[in-house]
Amino acid sequence: MTDLGIAYAVAPPDETAPVVDQVVLTYAARFLRRKVLQTAGGCRLLVDLAQATSVATDDCLVLENGTRVAVVAAPEPLLAISGPDLIRLAWHIGNRH
Repeated sequence: MTDLGIAYAVAPPDETAPVVDQVVLTYAARFLRRKVLQTAGGCRLLVDLAQATSVATDDCLVLENGTRVAVVAAPEPLLAISGPDLIRLAWHIGNRH
């Protein structure tokens, strides 16, 4: 298993910067601060950000050498809710503190 190095920043996609691999992460796993990740290509990298960051799909992790690793959202199950009074139901669900 190859190590890609350390990712020290998150950046939006940039067509001029080379993307060497990608990581596929769930919504919860995209809250990063310091963590070892495995890429789709089988490489490892250490994410070492200054503070906890919510990484969006299509963002890139910037490595020490300037290359980037793309972040891709993993498929996740969704729950469909329906009903005659959906607005009131949504309010009750959202009002649970």
